[in-house]
Amino acid sequence: MKRGIECIRQEFIAEFPLKSKIKRVNTAIVFTLRFRWQEIILQRIKILQRKKFM
Repeated sequence: MKRGIECIRQEFIAEFPLKSKIKRVNTAIVFTLRFRWQEIILQRIKILQRKKFM
């Protein structure tokens, strides 16, 4: 999963000129962080659901 995101980020950066590269990198980092937070939140929800059923 991480490798896929890295590849997308690299392609994303490569498509744009150097002037906006820093901005694009920041956008890509925010994008990947959002993905990670979603995964963490989903894991927490699953744990809470298991506790309710036990």
